[in-house]
Amino acid sequence: MKLAIEDVYKSFDPFTASSRRFVLRGVTLQAAQGEFLSLLGHSGCGKSTLLNLVAGYIKPDRGRILIDGTTVEGPGADRGVVFQEYALFPWYTVHENIAFGPQVRGVPAGTAQEMTQRYIALVGLTGFEHVYPDALSGGMKQRVGIARALANEPTVLLMDEPFGALDALTREAMRQELLRIWLQVRPTVVFVTHSIPEAVALSDRIAVMNLRGTLEGIIPVDLPRPRDSHAAQFLEYVKALEQMLMVDRKSSATREPAALSEE
Repeated sequence: MKLAIEDVYKSFDPFTASSRRFVLRGVTLQAAQGEFLSLLGHSGCGKSTLLNLVAGYIKPDRGRILIDGTTVEGPGADRGVVFQEYALFPWYTVHENIAFGPQVRGVPAGTAQEMTQRYIALVGLTGFEHVYPDALSGGMKQRVGIARALANEPTVLLMDEPFGALDALTREAMRQELLRIWLQVRPTVVFVTHSIPEAVALSDRIAVMNLRGTLEGIIPVDLPRPRDSHAAQFLEYVKALEQMLMVDRKSSATREPAALSEE
């Protein structure tokens, strides 16, 4: 599987083309099978917009997004999405939330049941099958969200700041859980975050996005897993990324991006 983002532009200005301001400007990026790729940047740099384009929820103004050479035209079962605010069905139990995708896809009942139980066990929720979301902690809700996305057996798992609503201790625990799950299942992951330590802890590569809506750079993280956040090499990555984002913030404060035409 290969995810390819090719020269993508996106604007949300509905008025004239001459005054249009682009949230994303000429973004080109690839992700290989089984890679953990993070999108890192300040709020407003277009990270979530790019994720929504890959998910097929919105379409680019220019450029294209391909999975295994096929252009993304809309949402599909080959892409699972995990949201920051969980987006669980409150009237469904844990089991029913996770089983929803296989049932919609027409997976036979016996197979769907086996898949659902497998992913419940994978995320550590055995014994909570018949519990409703409002009785779960934030971390447990996010485990359900991850299992629900994985139950469709996607080739790409898209995660939009999935731990942003969690407290610091739960967030750290969920990072470790996500890494464990990813190492077992090995989907391609595109992970949106504004946390530099989180990106360094999880990623094979980090795509740094700037406030002009372009890629500032792509940083391979050449560290063994599990990673020690207090180790010197880890802190060197954190420092380098902090400097990149600081330069971006300063340069964006002094420069107004030019409008683009649709030529």
